Amino acid sequence: MFKHFIGKIFILDAPPEEEATLLNLTLPDEILPDISSSKYKQDLTNEQIAKIISYQDEMQELLGFDYESLQKSGTLQGDANLIRHIARDMKENPSEWNGLAFLNSETPYHWERPLYKAINLLPGKWDIEYSKFVAFVKILSKNWTHSIPQLLDELAQHRIDISSFFMLERNVSFKLSSLLNDINTLQKSIFKNSNVEISSFSTKLSHAFLPSVVYDLEEYGLPRMISKKLHKYKIINFLNEELTIHDTIKLLNDYSADYIYKSIHFTEFEKYIINYFFEGIRKPQQF
Repeated sequence: MFKHFIGKIFILDAPPEEEATLLNLTLPDEILPDISSSKYKQDLTNEQIAKIISYQDEMQELLGFDYESLQKSGTLQGDANLIRHIARDMKENPSEWNGLAFLNSETPYHWERPLYKAINLLPGKWDIEYSKFVAFVKILSKNWTHSIPQLLDELAQHRIDISSFFMLERNVSFKLSSLLNDINTLQKSIFKNSNVEISSFSTKLSHAFLPSVVYDLEEYGLPRMISKKLHKYKIINFLNEELTIHDTIKLLNDYSADYIYKSIHFTEFEKYIINYFFEGIRKPQQF
């Protein structure tokens, strides 16, 4: 990261001859509801136009005037069939959605019922049995306060090891957070008298229960184990909700790796990672 975006490319063979390429693209049914039937009329079959109109009529009936505004805002992230399925279920089985507020509980045990309800909407998409995935989410909630070895000790009873840990963490931070975000949006439109708001829980999922900046720093190449040490020794307060990734990079640029080494004990391997990371974020010299 930051080190391999510039340079020269050498082709060590004759370049391929240029030739015209004709693509015949068809629009899959999954994206039809998000397409304007009038704008793309020339590219659609009569059957596809009919599907678009039917879908829009049904969603208008389910969500009322909210559907058009939600469609334009791009708030909903799931595919059209999933969104329709969730909206139908909320309309037909409202009592089954009463437990969403439990996701705001500080006790992970209370999350079980709404989590099972959510993951059942995407059968076969979680790469593990449902009971194990729910257990994983509950234990992952300690991601900031516990080390990965400590989490793995707890996950061992569910036969979840390091080989699947990060795969399941990605399922939590991408699939599950996106799904719950859509559920939250739809339930506010359908259950008009409900004051339930689970966006904060969805946000926690999106960065795997880590402080958001810590989660972002891993994309930059700084593992969470090092961020935890920086926080513990008060180099950076990652629990500061106003802290952004840009603020953090600036703060780190104001320090040096040598300064951090004097304040915190790191292993040689950790120092190697930190040096590599600082090479990536170091401010370019002015000439």
